[in-house]
Amino acid sequence: MNAQGGGAAEVPQLIAFVSKQTGLSQAQVLAALKANFPHTLALLQMLPLSAVNGEIPGLFAFLEKALKVTPTELVAALKTNFPAITQAIVYLTPVVNAGMTCRAQLTSPTTAAPRSGRCPQSERTSRAS
Repeated sequence: MNAQGGGAAEVPQLIAFVSKQTGLSQAQVLAALKANFPHTLALLQMLPLSAVNGEIPGLFAFLEKALKVTPTELVAALKTNFPAITQAIVYLTPVVNAGMTCRAQLTSPTTAAPRSGRCPQSERTSRAS
């Protein structure tokens, strides 16, 4: 994650690195990712997740109004018809919030960063629950 809170700037760097290491063009690396790891590529292209997470309330409000359903009815319909998308949406907010908690802990002048430079496992799991 970069200082701005998103890893999006690192995706082109990752593709360039793999290109250099493998001798494939960047277009070939991207095509290989798309063919072999489409979900991972889609996740990388969504970065920063906080931006996607910020759109969810508006999306839900739009769908509730357009479909004339309550929030509970909308989630139930999404779970029934689009379970994988619903799971991704439901788990996105805790993941983003845990990341922000972790980043605040790691950058706080009053908190010593762990030696690994990563948020401790106990901190990640307790915040994401």
